Amino acid sequence: MLKSKTDRSVAFHDGRLAILQLDPVKRITGSSAFIPCGLPTVGFKRFYEAARTEGLSADLVATVPWNMGTEVAAAELVELERNDRKGAAVYRVIQCQERRDSAPACYQLTLQHEKVKYEDLR
Repeated sequence: MLKSKTDRSVAFHDGRLAILQLDPVKRITGSSAFIPCGLPTVGFKRFYEAARTEGLSADLVATVPWNMGTEVAAAELVELERNDRKGAAVYRVIQCQERRDSAPACYQLTLQHEKVKYEDLR
């Protein structure tokens, strides 16, 4: 008999991300402090179908601590540095979901790789 998965623990050791601030001309002027994040493996339905119904393409899902002191909203830009790759990439948050049933509570962010090159003034 199969057992149900009851472990809802979340780890934040796969990388770090920062929320970017833009000026009215769409240039990066600053960023928040880096926040540790996890990059969980997610199912096909969560990753692709949910985004496809919105007409968007999802590239990555990241989890960040819920009590990080900063709210993350859809349509914001984030800079992600992964521990398994060199360099950082800019992503747009296309969906932000609170997961209070996980341990610890977290935000689950669906990210889309940003193809637009922003001028970085930091």
